[in-house]
Amino acid sequence: MNTVHNICINAGYNSISIMKASIKVKLLTGVYMLQTTRSKFSNKHISASCPLYGSEDEDKIHFILKCPNLVSTRKYYIDELKSMLYEIDHDVSVNIVNTDELFIQLILDVTSESMHTNGISVVNSTIQHRGINERILFCITQRKM
Repeated sequence: MNTVHNICINAGYNSISIMKASIKVKLLTGVYMLQTTRSKFSNKHISASCPLYGSEDEDKIHFILKCPNLVSTRKYYIDELKSMLYEIDHDVSVNIVNTDELFIQLILDVTSESMHTNGISVVNSTIQHRGINERILFCITQRKM
């Protein structure tokens, strides 16, 4: 407790960097308004279906990794992230990339304990330095608006 999270420490000072950090924090804490959140708080009066795609619920995994209407927006960054991971440790990377929850965690917070226990601590500074994870989230959230 009483420590500042790495997302905030690494956010930077310009407005776009702060907006990117804000998106990450909201997604991590579950307060980013995805359709599943809207549906839950409206007692299911609002549909949980993705407004861009329609046939799947819009949760974190769908929004960040799976939505077909966001493929072109995120593909470059996801491919760049996968390539970097494979260069560092192919075996560990295959496990993370093929496990949606771990891949989402890597994108949202590479510094989390679950990333270290899954052998990805080596890439922490590289991912943060390149800002790949922030660019993925920023692009898809801008496209959604």
